[in-house]
Amino acid sequence: MRAGRSRRLPSLLMAHAFVVGGEACESERDIRVGGVDSVPSGVFTTLGGSPLAEHSGGLDYVALGHLHRPQELTRPTGPRLVYSGSPLPFSFDEAEGARNSATKSSVLLDLSADGVTGCERIPTPVLHQVRTLTGTMPELLSPAFDDATGAWVRVILQGERPPGALATLKERFPDLLAFQHEAPTRTARERITVTAAADPLRITEDFFDDVCGRAPEPSERGVLRSAYESALASARSER
Repeated sequence: MRAGRSRRLPSLLMAHAFVVGGEACESERDIRVGGVDSVPSGVFTTLGGSPLAEHSGGLDYVALGHLHRPQELTRPTGPRLVYSGSPLPFSFDEAEGARNSATKSSVLLDLSADGVTGCERIPTPVLHQVRTLTGTMPELLSPAFDDATGAWVRVILQGERPPGALATLKERFPDLLAFQHEAPTRTARERITVTAAADPLRITEDFFDDVCGRAPEPSERGVLRSAYESALASARSER
């Protein structure tokens, strides 16, 4: 149809796909169309005709969707291939300052009979930031993280995990969405060895220590003992 027009009009294509060379985030779903998980960028070079030939009807611009990080995949001999990205962050690896993070934005195009004459990326205001906070409990409760109290937060707690740590952190960061504890790594000598003769309560306390990075408090030992004795009584009653 375009080849029969008396004057050239700019040609734009919108596509929702993972184009080879794009950089994904944690939040994109693994979507396949017709069993294909990715599309070579060269497909758009000849789609609609060669853009190098006069009046061929080749594409001028490809507006891509699916990847949340704004990026451009333009080839030297093809149309501009641009992911505008999502207007809001959907995962913590899109946070400002994260590895390969990028400012959220929209794309404003200027078009003429010659095709795309202008392409401006306009920053999009993000009213609710996402943050990943890493540190020990005293560090996370310190004023150093006061600026994160209004953000969507992922906390990585290092070292000892005191009783009620998660509740304390939720009070500190009301929009805490994800929590991870990195307990101290045991050395070869410290690793737990379980034998048939080992005291089950001691094994339980060692497991608690391994997960929380500290020995259980007396009240917590009482809970562990109560749970063990209840399980033991239940097992005996089933014999």
